[in-house]
Amino acid sequence: MKTIYLKRMSSIMRLWGIPVILGVALILSGFGIVFIFNLKIHVTIISGFMFLSGLLGVIYTYINKKRLEGWSFYLILAILDFVIGFLLLTVLEIKITTLSLMLLLWILFQGLGKIIYSVDVQKLGVRNWDCDLVIGLLFVTYGILSIFFMPLSPAFIFMTTGIILFLTGFFQIFISLRRQAEHKNYLREIKTDKGDSYKRINK
Repeated sequence: MKTIYLKRMSSIMRLWGIPVILGVALILSGFGIVFIFNLKIHVTIISGFMFLSGLLGVIYTYINKKRLEGWSFYLILAILDFVIGFLLLTVLEIKITTLSLMLLLWILFQGLGKIIYSVDVQKLGVRNWDCDLVIGLLFVTYGILSIFFMPLSPAFIFMTTGIILFLTGFFQIFISLRRQAEHKNYLREIKTDKGDSYKRINK
């Protein structure tokens, strides 16, 4: 049973550092949104984050496409990141409403991606899959509600979204490192079991 779980964990833990890098990017982006009061800088921060998110998404999807059933949807999300980043830099007019809407759309689609991802990792036997499910549901709920309430105060929604990104980054780093630590513990247990078996055979 442990061996089966180890194989499943190993398949999904490939490039485990990518979620950590994205978590750091989320923290920096949220920090920049909350504490910097310049729309042009905000555009640079958000578009840069979108391009990085898209690039990491493409890499992660390519490596794990044979292991994740929903890999085509993850690829679409990664491409969407590039599209949003490109629109912010070259096409859309710089307004607080525009930035808020782009971030909310990103959160909404990422929430859907988290929900699908939770189903994928559950099938692979990865523990704590429900964390991804909860985050996905919260993202979708927040995105939909904020889009409806945005006309009341786009600036408030923008700042709140920055805080959400900031907190999500910390949580993503935590869960990624926790899964990696669990993976290493299983590796140690497998080695210990093999060592004990070897000793019993050679007695």
